[in-house]
Amino acid sequence: DKLTSFNWDTKKQKLITLDEILPKITKPANLQTLSTLCRTQLREILDIEDNNFLVQSINEGTMPVASNFQIFTITNQGVYFYFTKYQVAPGSYGIQEVFLPFIK
Repeated sequence: DKLTSFNWDTKKQKLITLDEILPKITKPANLQTLSTLCRTQLREILDIEDNNFLVQSINEGTMPVASNFQIFTITNQGVYFYFTKYQVAPGSYGIQEVFLPFIK
């Protein structure tokens, strides 16, 4: 169950990197802010209710390191981040996604 995403800038003819989209979705534009935003949404999506195991899984899978946020797709409204099975929850929860709108 390996996921990969490729986001291509047709004007510049190159791949779009996480560093390029961070300033468009988080202020300050850093991994810690991205991590916090994703954790908050995942806790709501998974409805963890004091489940320490899920809290720990989410925290570990969204640590502020670039490798945790490499699977994403871009829309006109914002960015979807995808978390593989077992990255932020047990495998039975499947692949998780978080949507972060662009900052206006």
